[in-house]
Amino acid sequence: EVLNALAFKPAVVRALWEWVAAARAAAGADWEAAAASDPAVLTLLCLIYGHLLLTMDYSEFFERQYPLTLEQVREFAATVKAAIVPLYWHPAGGAPLEAQLLLREAGTSLLTALVERNCQREFLSAAELQAPERFAATVAGELDAVYASRLTDPNRDEGMWVTLPNGGRKPSLQPRHQAVLERLPFVLPFGLRVRVLRHLVGMDKEEGDRGPESWVRCKVRRSRVLEDSFMELNKHGSQLRNTVQVSFVNQEGLDEAGIDGGGLFKEFLNELVKQAFNPHYGLFCVTPEGLLFPNPYAETAHPWQGSLDHLRLFEYLGRMVGKAIYEGILVELRLAPFFLRRMLGQALHFDDLRSLDPELHRNLLFVRNYEGDFEDLALNFVVVEDHFGVQQVWSEKFPFNENSTLGRNSTTSVLADN
Repeated sequence: EVLNALAFKPAVVRALWEWVAAARAAAGADWEAAAASDPAVLTLLCLIYGHLLLTMDYSEFFERQYPLTLEQVREFAATVKAAIVPLYWHPAGGAPLEAQLLLREAGTSLLTALVERNCQREFLSAAELQAPERFAATVAGELDAVYASRLTDPNRDEGMWVTLPNGGRKPSLQPRHQAVLERLPFVLPFGLRVRVLRHLVGMDKEEGDRGPESWVRCKVRRSRVLEDSFMELNKHGSQLRNTVQVSFVNQEGLDEAGIDGGGLFKEFLNELVKQAFNPHYGLFCVTPEGLLFPNPYAETAHPWQGSLDHLRLFEYLGRMVGKAIYEGILVELRLAPFFLRRMLGQALHFDDLRSLDPELHRNLLFVRNYEGDFEDLALNFVVVEDHFGVQQVWSEKFPFNENSTLGRNSTTSVLADN
C-alpha cells in the first residue's frame, strides 16, 4: 500500500530522481563510495520506480515517457549500475552492510526490469548496460587461472566446486562472480558469459564421465517419442548429464540401423520438441503471436488422460531442454516472454498480458485510463473462463468478491499486485 501510494504520484518520483541526480553530480568520480555510505534515497527510488514499472504500459514508458523521460531513465540506469555493481565485489572494508544489501537488491530488481523493457525496444546499448572493464577482467582472470592450474595439475579442484544438499557437488566460480552471473548477467559481455557456461559444463562433464558404463541408453518408437523417452529417461534424473545413446524403432517394431555417435540424439531431441511442444498435443498453448506457454488445462486436455502425470511430463521436458543447452544443441522453441520470466522467478509486468490476451489487456488499459465516473461502467472483479464449453467463474483471485465495485484506486491496486 505504501509503494502504491508513492509510486503513482509523479511528483514524488521526479523529486526523488532530481535529488539522486544532484547527489551523483556532486559526488562525481566518488559516486560509488557516496552511494554506499548513504544509500537510503536511492534505494527508495529503486523500489518506487520498480513498482511503477509493473503496471506501466508500452505507450507510457516509450511514448508519453511518464513520469521520467527516456533520457532520465538512461541516466537512472547508469546511476544505479555504478552504485550496485561494486557491492557484488564487496565494498572496501569488508562485506556489504544491511543498508547496502537493500540497495543491491532493489537496484538489481530495477535494472532487470529495465533490461526487459529494453528487449521491447532498445533504449540502452550493450555498452551502457555493461560494468566497467575491471569487473569483467576479474571474471576472465579467474577462468584463465583455473585453466592454467588444471594444465599444471589436472587433478586440482580446490575452490572450484560447491557441495549440494544431496551430498553431490557442482562446478562453480567464486561466490561474488557467481552472484553477478545469476543476478546481473547483462553487466558482463555475452562472449564472456558463454565462455563461463562452457567452462562449467566442461568441468561437470569431466567429473561425471566414467566411460561407457555411465552412459544412458534409450529405445523409442518414432510415433511415440515423448511417451517412450519419458518412461525410459526421466527416471535417470541428474544422470542425464552423461552421454545419452538413442535408438529408434520403426513402424514394424524393428530397430533402425545406425549407431548413435551424437547425430541420433540430436535427431531425437528435434523429434521430441516437435511433438511435445505442438499445441495440438495438449501440453502447451500458443499466444496470438504464436509463442508457447504451458496449457493450464493440460491435465484434462492431453490425449493420454489418466495414463501419465502431466506435471512430471513438464519436468521431463525441462530436463531435456536443459540437456540441449548442456550439450550445446540448438532447439527451435519460441517461448512466450511471460513464461520465461516466471521460470526465472522474475516479476511479471502489466504489458506481458498483451501477448497472452490482447483483448483483456486492451480492456484493462481502457479501465485504468478511464477519466469518467467508474460507477457508470458497472464493472466488478469476476473472471469467466470457457473451457471446452464449460464456464468457470473466478473471483477469489482478488481481495474482492463478485459484488465489489470497480473503482480507480482498486483498479491500480489490483494491476500492481497481480
